[in-house]
Amino acid sequence: MKDSQKIKELRKELYSFIEIIDGEFDDLMDDDEYYKAFEYYSQGVIKLQIARAWLGKHLQEIGFDNPYPESTNPESNVVEKTADTQNVPVRFYNEIQFTSYTHIQVVKFIRKVIEDIIMANDIEYQDGKLIVHPTLLNFETNLKEAKFLFGYCLPIIENIEYEDEKQKEGKTVEMKSSDNDKQKPDESK
Repeated sequence: MKDSQKIKELRKELYSFIEIIDGEFDDLMDDDEYYKAFEYYSQGVIKLQIARAWLGKHLQEIGFDNPYPESTNPESNVVEKTADTQNVPVRFYNEIQFTSYTHIQVVKFIRKVIEDIIMANDIEYQDGKLIVHPTLLNFETNLKEAKFLFGYCLPIIENIEYEDEKQKEGKTVEMKSSDNDKQKPDESK
């Protein structure tokens, strides 16, 4: 990723995308069954915020001014506003109304957007050798970790929705834990 303007635009796009998805699962926060999925979802959002911050750090390393000069001055009470927060269209995101989708579809959609961002990252080469910028590597690592965390929501949500469906059908479903902390329905009774 060579173009600094491209990096700034991606930071704005990530800001816009985070704003869209940040509160999406707030309705699950108070539901005990969904709470674990909500925790993973929240951690995924935080990882996206950290990935965005790494892009900002990369801009500093290639010569842009630090937008937070007072952030390390203990004698100052100044807290600078977050940089690159203009809402812009997200090229990886075709606007949808999440309310018309299941929780599983929303999480898969978010994972797809993250995958598209990862795949769109340009890898830099110089004289045939891969150039690895630690800040850009951290950016990509945090995107991948966000995708993992959103993925951890899926089996939890699937089991809850499966249990809800069975209860609607009038069947009793007991949940049993497996070694990997994933709950699976036991219909043997």
